[in-house]
Amino acid sequence: MVKRAPPRRPARALDHLAPLWHYVSDEDPAPTHLWQLGEEVVALDLAGARALQLATGVDKSAKPAALRDYWPRWIAEGMVLLGAGYSGDKSFISVDPRSYKIQWQSAPVASGRSYQHFVGPRTLVAEFYGDAADVVVGLALVDGRELWRLTGGTDAPFTRVSALWFDGDRGYVHGDRGLVALDPVTGAIAWSGVSVGEHCGVATGDGVLVVEAPDGQHAVINAATGEGSGRVQGRGRGECSWRGDGAPAAIAGGRLFAYDTPREGSRLASLRAYSLASGAELWSASKARVGPLVADADGVYMEGSRRALAARDPQTGRVVAEVSIGDNFTLATAHGGGPAGPLVVVTTETGGTWILGREEVPPVPEAFTITGRLVPDEYLRKRRRAGVGVTVGEHHTRTSAAGRFKIRGRAIGAVAVEMTIPPEQLEYSEELYSRELVRFDRVLVVLDGSGTYDVGDIPLYEWTIA
Repeated sequence: MVKRAPPRRPARALDHLAPLWHYVSDEDPAPTHLWQLGEEVVALDLAGARALQLATGVDKSAKPAALRDYWPRWIAEGMVLLGAGYSGDKSFISVDPRSYKIQWQSAPVASGRSYQHFVGPRTLVAEFYGDAADVVVGLALVDGRELWRLTGGTDAPFTRVSALWFDGDRGYVHGDRGLVALDPVTGAIAWSGVSVGEHCGVATGDGVLVVEAPDGQHAVINAATGEGSGRVQGRGRGECSWRGDGAPAAIAGGRLFAYDTPREGSRLASLRAYSLASGAELWSASKARVGPLVADADGVYMEGSRRALAARDPQTGRVVAEVSIGDNFTLATAHGGGPAGPLVVVTTETGGTWILGREEVPPVPEAFTITGRLVPDEYLRKRRRAGVGVTVGEHHTRTSAAGRFKIRGRAIGAVAVEMTIPPEQLEYSEELYSRELVRFDRVLVVLDGSGTYDVGDIPLYEWTIA
């Protein structure tokens, strides 16, 4: 039986939020141990796992060659669930976490891959793609037996499945005919047929679902019965944004947090908080960066200033803490971590991982000075190294005639040295073809208290319009 840590109020205030552990792939040797942290499988070294009070892990370096194409999907006491396939799981295997001895193996669908699944307390529920229709299958975690299956079709609640998830009590299928709620142990359908508009999304939490509507009048649905229980009076623009490239909404503490639909070509929109009980707006934060968004009863976590994570007070919307990541990232919250919890798992675009939690005392941003030099490659004239815009966080400068730069600032975490306006972000024009454009690659600087950081020579090269 898979056990999940129950939600609890943190012992320390939100302004104590700070990095507790990080792995940056360009600097550190990759951790060899994997741990289940909330809904995420995270690679941590042993010291980091002990500090976060994680007890159940697996040594991935001990995985036998016969299982090289299988990767952990869930780690629990007494079992590790592995999935096979790079573009989708074709089969699942349960192994002993110490010996990797296979306990059971299951490939419930002869053809088709699984692109979505969740792990309940007693079952693995996986969606498999089929040529004519999708299939949702429930497998017993103890022995891999198939307990039930829902086959899509014209007489079923769905033909195709676009999303599959678990809220701790029941599973949900978002299909082409709306939402389906089911018992993950028996597969029994609790309710179905709740309509979701094209390109619209669904937020789940606190025993309710909120179904996005293009006009902003989002429907609040009782998760147990599927019946409507009210409306959230949002700000609609005639289109949805909780799916696709937009950010999903989040529910916690009796509140819905959601971005307005951004204008075309913009990443900025207002973030708003609504009462689930009344549907009324509680607060708004204008010009927020639309991106990853998660929440718990004590914090709302989102993208803040340039490549930083901002933690807002869920009652007021005020930014209480900010941790710089220096890269694009995704977010997940996780219970546990002892007095430092709840934790925030930050996964970056280039492969690094940060785990944030509450330190004993509020962290103080480090005052830093970063220096370096842009060095043109052999195909670029030396004079192009002068006047190049360089940015670190929210701080900007231009290089000297020799290509040197110096930037000062204050931050917690890591900052990126990057171009102020990369050439690929310039608006296209005929004039652009006649300009000699340059580019340099982002350099990440992890702030460790040193205060002064020299990134050395950074190659500068010509950038052309393809």
